[in-house]
Amino acid sequence: MWNKKILIGFLVASASMVGATVADEAKEQAAVAKLLPSAKVTLSQGLAASESKGQPISGKFEVDEGHFQLSVYTAQGAALQEVVVDYTAKTEPLSEAYDLAAAKKQVAAMAGAQFKLLSESLE
Repeated sequence: MWNKKILIGFLVASASMVGATVADEAKEQAAVAKLLPSAKVTLSQGLAASESKGQPISGKFEVDEGHFQLSVYTAQGAALQEVVVDYTAKTEPLSEAYDLAAAKKQVAAMAGAQFKLLSESLE
């Protein structure tokens, strides 16, 4: 029923919503689940597209300001960025405290990982 790559993206999106109220989180998850079948790129494609901007450390489908998108956090040295993947990979530095804190935790988690986020073992 669910494509494994999409399900992983959905789980990452779900896990990364720390700090949101339970009601807000449920609303966000419902919106993402409704729009997920219309995704133009898979999580795997988004991770691959973002590699040119740094090492992908997390990826999530989300609704941001009414727009459905795939957001990938990347790390390149000390620089942490968000790559919004659509048909192009747009990059912007992470500047909000919440995003920076989440990305730093993800960098630490990936440092101890046995495989990259974009790995053949996920296929």
